[in-house]
Amino acid sequence: MGHSTSLAKDCSAGLSVGFFYLGSANSYLHIKIYRSNPDAPVPEKGQVYRVHVMHGSLKYVTIQELEEFRESENRPTLVGIPFIIGFLTLFTKVRNTESSG
Repeated sequence: MGHSTSLAKDCSAGLSVGFFYLGSANSYLHIKIYRSNPDAPVPEKGQVYRVHVMHGSLKYVTIQELEEFRESENRPTLVGIPFIIGFLTLFTKVRNTESSG
């Protein structure tokens, strides 16, 4: 029984890290653009494409940054799934303890 519990914990930890990575990559890109890109177009640098980051702030990016931004926006974040799994695991464990005791 100890081996399956250890395997479940390892799988849960791995899934949590994976989902966190997917969510943090999107957040990192928003923060990077918010802090480093201009509020007005800069044609000399190719920063002429509008994007909204950080809950609506308008910034201008290059075509490469725009493609990366769109790709990250289309990637599912799924950050909440580990929390749901953790809650269900805890809830199931509590119910099993109550019914056996």
